[in-house]
Amino acid sequence: MLFLPEPKPAHITLLALNLRFTRTERDAIRAAELSDPDVSDIMYLMRQASFISLTDPTTIQGLQALEFKGLLGSGRATEILNQVVQDKERP
Repeated sequence: MLFLPEPKPAHITLLALNLRFTRTERDAIRAAELSDPDVSDIMYLMRQASFISLTDPTTIQGLQALEFKGLLGSGRATEILNQVVQDKERP
């Protein structure tokens, strides 16, 4: 019988998530946090997490909302969520 290693969970640090954004996206998100309660809440919830799960519905919906609001480019939420998790990104 062949045993395959368990896949590692798709968990990254908040810093790793932020580094997946472009500088322009990070600037836009920070600016929007000051005037948009939805963006402020999304980022608040992410800051409270001990890690970011790329498969959690809250994370997925949060990134999709940032894209819908124009803070991320078209298709960027999916791109950010589907990047291969590097060991240096793990909590």
